[in-house]
Amino acid sequence: MRRMTAFTLACVLAPIGGRVVAQPAPDAERATALPAAGVPGLPPMTAQDRLLRLHHAQWVRGEFGLARRQLALLLDNRAVQAQARAEAGLRLAAMAERAGERRLALAHLARVERLIRPGHLLSRRAAQMRQRLHTAALTDIRGPVPGSISLRGEPARIAAQFRRAEKLLEAYYRVVVAPRLENVDAVLRTKRRTLAAAVAAYQRVAQAGGILAKVAAHYRVASMYHHLAEALAFDRPPELLPSVAQQLARRLRTASVDYLRRALASYREAVRSGGGGGAAAKWRALAQREARTLSRVLGRANTASGAAREE
Repeated sequence: MRRMTAFTLACVLAPIGGRVVAQPAPDAERATALPAAGVPGLPPMTAQDRLLRLHHAQWVRGEFGLARRQLALLLDNRAVQAQARAEAGLRLAAMAERAGERRLALAHLARVERLIRPGHLLSRRAAQMRQRLHTAALTDIRGPVPGSISLRGEPARIAAQFRRAEKLLEAYYRVVVAPRLENVDAVLRTKRRTLAAAVAAYQRVAQAGGILAKVAAHYRVASMYHHLAEALAFDRPPELLPSVAQQLARRLRTASVDYLRRALASYREAVRSGGGGGAAAKWRALAQREARTLSRVLGRANTASGAAREE
């Protein structure tokens, strides 16, 4: 048998006669084993080695923060090959997307596109992710698509305010609540902050505008409350202890019911926002339909809550 150093010999454990002894691993396993960084006598780790280690840290060990920091260092390292830096940037963009950090994800993608020539596989992946960031979150919006609404009969100032509110609505929907242990609270804070900004903008429209502006603004506010109530109903991160997961579930359930109540109140406000036909009547019909649905949902939620208290 040829000589092997302690570092190049990958071992497996096998019982022999009641004892556990080390045996050489098959050549295929040794070939995929990564050397530890900084071991004397071994070649330095390549960028691809580091990417593989960081993939293991992120998805096997669950060390998301560590993986993110190390990927950022790799992306910033000008001594590293451009392709490896671009791969690190794509992974960072994907992590930011899952965390609901759309602006950061787009910034990482811009760096990837500067590092890689057009048409390269990584460049195409970056383009696909950019398109997803621009469109995917907006599919959840209730009612007419933002940018397609004409407030005919409203003053130009009110129409401009409504367009600005629509931009804030889009920003709210682009913050995605994902069940990741390291970012649940941070993403919810961002989601609520963007919600508050959009709600304030629509409330200004409702206060100053005519019938069409009022009913449209109240509907948009209700739809965002409705969406956040649904967004809070996600699977708990599997890393949580059962007791912690139960506490988180109770907290999110309470918040979800609160947002459903706010949504119902705003839908009803839209229905009460004066008469008129045409576009205003269409918005009012949408609000009536959603209000009927939420009334039933909240009725069941109240029944379930009462039964739980009795137990």
